[in-house]
Amino acid sequence: MRHKSLALASVVLLAFSTVQSIHAQEHMAQHASAAVKFVPIAGLPPCLTGAVKRGDPGKEAFVVLAKVTAGCKIPWHWHSATEELMMVAGRAKVEMREAEMKGASPATLGPGYYIHLPGKHV
Repeated sequence: MRHKSLALASVVLLAFSTVQSIHAQEHMAQHASAAVKFVPIAGLPPCLTGAVKRGDPGKEAFVVLAKVTAGCKIPWHWHSATEELMMVAGRAKVEMREAEMKGASPATLGPGYYIHLPGKHV
C-alpha cells in the first residue's frame, strides 16, 4: 500500500490478523469507543494517530482504531499479516505497488467501505 490521500479527516479501523492469532484468542473482548485515546504511532507520519484495541503492533496481529488528517500521505510499506481497512468517515485513496504495476487503479474508500490487503505486499 503506498499511501492514503484524504480529502476529509477520517477514522479508519485497521485489523491485521492471521488465522493462528484469531483462533488463539477465543474469549470475548469489549472496549468503549468514547474512552479512546489516540496517540502517534511509531514509524508513521504525525498526521496518523491510533488507539490499539487488541494485540501488539510490534509483535503480533493487532486491531487499531486510527484517525488520519486531510492530506495525510503514508509512505510505501507492508505488513507481515493481512491488512483490513474499514472506513468510518471521510475518504481515502489506497494503492498497492504490485497492482499499480499491472495497471490497476487505486481504490477510493468512503464511509462504510472495506478493503482486504494481503500480507507481505507493498
